[in-house]
Amino acid sequence: MTDSTTTLPAAVDVIVLGAGPAGRTLAHRAAARGWRVLAVDPVTQWTNTYGIFADELPDWLDESVFSTVNRAIVIGRNWLHPLDRKYGIVDNERLRRALGGFRVVHAHARVTGQHSVDISGTTVTAPVIADARGLPLSPGCARQVARGVFTDPSERDPFTSAAGTQPVWMDLTQVAADSTIPPSFGYTMQVGGKLLVEETVLATRHPVEPGDLADRLAERLGYTPTDETTEDVVIALTGHVDSPATVCFGARAGLVNPVTGYSLAAALNNVDRVLDALRPVFAGKPPGRMPWQEPAWRVDRLLTDNALNVLCAFNGAELSDFLEPVFTLDSRAQKRFFTLGDPVGTITGMIRVFSGADYRLKRTIMREFFRSRG
Repeated sequence: MTDSTTTLPAAVDVIVLGAGPAGRTLAHRAAARGWRVLAVDPVTQWTNTYGIFADELPDWLDESVFSTVNRAIVIGRNWLHPLDRKYGIVDNERLRRALGGFRVVHAHARVTGQHSVDISGTTVTAPVIADARGLPLSPGCARQVARGVFTDPSERDPFTSAAGTQPVWMDLTQVAADSTIPPSFGYTMQVGGKLLVEETVLATRHPVEPGDLADRLAERLGYTPTDETTEDVVIALTGHVDSPATVCFGARAGLVNPVTGYSLAAALNNVDRVLDALRPVFAGKPPGRMPWQEPAWRVDRLLTDNALNVLCAFNGAELSDFLEPVFTLDSRAQKRFFTLGDPVGTITGMIRVFSGADYRLKRTIMREFFRSRG
């Protein structure tokens, strides 16, 4: 339900700043508990494309939120691996409807106190103020960068002969080699009636912008796009925001996987634990421990941050050789490797990667894994 700011309540239980997927997830699950929730966001539409593996959906959300769901493939330099997991492209409007049951106001908001927010000149108070407005990109932080175009399927056979008829989750075949830009991969998925063809730098600390990938994307496509709709993505892979007046959630709380750049699954699967931790606040007590404050999560974050150092150091051939063992893991082990807060799953995957590496790759992995980035 969307309202204007003329009928704002004086007080609610939870104010959620940011009504993107993470913010709406928090608002929806809080409302399902009977809490009075108000979400505030000046943006009225989601413009990004979101993907998630079907086995990462929580029990309270089903595959009806997908526009397409397939078993995609990963292509390396000299190998091809089908993913033994279904991967779905989110239908943004379906997900928005599924994450409903609370009030949304399209306006700018400003936190004015521990429990107060100014919304277009009106003060609204709540025991909990949650901030899900995304993670700002700080200078020098590791980032994932992508440029994509939505093209007509009839204009291009999107699936190479090697890929058969399956969508491509990751094509590590390097195109338009440019030593000034880190290695990138191709991503081709059906999104509605269009094909999204994307060129992505998985992880880098270099100041790369989406436009820098235009030549590579053109070579991946086989032509230079002109009239197609583009999608540019820049994701901060590390960091979080500390605020004494708010509870951060989603990417803002550090729920971005530094190895994949994905955060939606982490938000969906940790939201109820966050709300459990917030329950004492309504009795005037401090909140409990958040998932990312748990020891296991902290250990896993240390491991994945160090793995990020490795990814940022690779050339295209090394990236392909590094990732191949990951995609030979069975579906359960692969899921655990890509899940935040599971250090055993991360270590298991890392051992598999390291054992499959040649001497030169092992040397690079060891050097970068233990190098401090400050």
